[in-house]
Amino acid sequence: MADIRDYISVPEAADIIGCTEGRVRQLIYAEKLKAIKPNSAWLVLEKAAREIARHPSNVGRPRISKKQA
Repeated sequence: MADIRDYISVPEAADIIGCTEGRVRQLIYAEKLKAIKPNSAWLVLEKAAREIARHPSNVGRPRISKKQA
């Protein structure tokens, strides 16, 4: 089992993954991101967040690069 020091906050996970805090919570609720809730705040397993960041989803509307805008 992971130590509490292996977990990060939702905002930190969002920065690593490159998404919003709300999206991180969606991933937690969908059980696609390992997390614990020891009190009123979620803590995300840092290793899991980094794994999701390595394999980004191609679902959704394509982003417009700043060069095109």
